[in-house]
Amino acid sequence: MPALSLSATMSMRDFGRLPRFKGSLGAQMSDQLRNFFNSLQTEADLSPFCTEAREEDLHLEFKSKADSRNGDLGEGERKAFSKALSGFANADGGVLIFGVKTRKATDTPDCASALHPIENVGQFRVRLLDSIIQATQPAVDGVRIEVIASTDTSGYVKCLVPASDKPPHRAMLASREYWRRTTSGHLKMEHYELEDAFGRRLRPLLKMRVQLLSDTADPRRERLTFFLKNEGRGVAKFSGFLCLITGTAPLTFSGITGLTDVSKLNSTAALVFSDNVGVIHPNGIYLSAGEAVFIRENRDAPLSMQLNWYAENMAARQIKIDLRAGTAIEA
Repeated sequence: MPALSLSATMSMRDFGRLPRFKGSLGAQMSDQLRNFFNSLQTEADLSPFCTEAREEDLHLEFKSKADSRNGDLGEGERKAFSKALSGFANADGGVLIFGVKTRKATDTPDCASALHPIENVGQFRVRLLDSIIQATQPAVDGVRIEVIASTDTSGYVKCLVPASDKPPHRAMLASREYWRRTTSGHLKMEHYELEDAFGRRLRPLLKMRVQLLSDTADPRRERLTFFLKNEGRGVAKFSGFLCLITGTAPLTFSGITGLTDVSKLNSTAALVFSDNVGVIHPNGIYLSAGEAVFIRENRDAPLSMQLNWYAENMAARQIKIDLRAGTAIEA
């Protein structure tokens, strides 16, 4: 799936002025973390962390490499990475930055004190990527690991760890414990927290696939097909989606299967799928949800749409895409 465009960007200072996020803010928190992660592009973006003695918090952690002269992944880095993946994924998500030393204090969280770039930083990034699957059980999905360059061969590594849809995650390289990130660091999860997390595991997680092809019966027509699959651990009930087609010339639907045309209720072409009877089992297999055949004036232009999909016991998801004829998007 192509990278999604962000509606806004956030500077490091803007993130620093945000409240310390008491509790989960769901999608809003995810967007803020992603914007903050994307804003860290150069060494100059990291320097204020040290000059301002930025404290670690619920969503931010600094680590320095024990031996910064090479790109190897040492035992300390393996443990720190494993614990951070578990802790952030089991909480609200967060950003881990390798290459920043911290200063410990007795009455406040650790704070950034000095930049400590890593030599052969590209190799270090690859080692981290290779260790994701072994670092936790189950593996954390959607982790992003990128380099912030200092010189041609040295720099820093930033890691974006999203809040997980499949908690809890066990840190296999950090005492094989379940960790949770707090404002003061990583804490072992209590028994009641594990019970609650395991109870939440039996939830569905619907993914969508949208495909735009020429109609084999009539090349003037196009066929827009929708598929759903359940990658969660619970059966998906009362599932559905809304597709709003925007930014294009008017469409003329000539055939709809499994969907409902609700264009008259909206200011643009719109299709709805709703299933209040059937279920989607968590087998990871795509099922056809319906299709629409239509004619439009400019077939060379991408078809812009907004998709919103949902199921019982699953947070609704949303994506905006530009789809060209002969292609498919998975989200």
